[in-house]
Amino acid sequence: MSDKELVQLAQNFYQKHKLALDFIFEQRPDWKNEAGELLKEIIDGTKGLAMVGISKKYVTFAPEAWAPIDAFNCSPMSKGSTTGHSLTFNFTITDQSIRLVLVLGPTSNDMIRAGIHSYCLDHVNVFKGTQKKLSREWSTLYSQQFLKFKEGQQDAVQNLRAEIQKEFDQFVGNELPNIQKLLEA
Repeated sequence: MSDKELVQLAQNFYQKHKLALDFIFEQRPDWKNEAGELLKEIIDGTKGLAMVGISKKYVTFAPEAWAPIDAFNCSPMSKGSTTGHSLTFNFTITDQSIRLVLVLGPTSNDMIRAGIHSYCLDHVNVFKGTQKKLSREWSTLYSQQFLKFKEGQQDAVQNLRAEIQKEFDQFVGNELPNIQKLLEA
């Protein structure tokens, strides 16, 4: 059968079964949402952490200890913030991986923002992946590839639960205390 004949056959099949096929495609598992919900569940179950927000691409949280620190919560809504947090951790979910990033957002005081960035540059042994140059609004202060997907693995997020939990526990037990200790000093 030629390619042209296969195309015609597929188009005819689709026309006959359009409603059923459209319904099937709409019901496909959305692994990015599943990954986000799984990360949210893990964060919610971790003492000392607070969820800030969730979307299809990002799961945002911060240590509860940062709530009373004005410098970490001075992001004006006029500069694109939806929460007022100027310092948050984001899980970024892409087709290839889940990455954990500490993000410094816009602040109401550029000197505070520059000071936080400079401090992180002075401690790159803890703040791995800090951007060398402070961007105008959003800058990375810490970056870690959390999980890299193998081909087709995205469809089985629940099967990765143990691996995701293990990586998160390692971060919370080792990296996070060092980050908090330096930033809260």
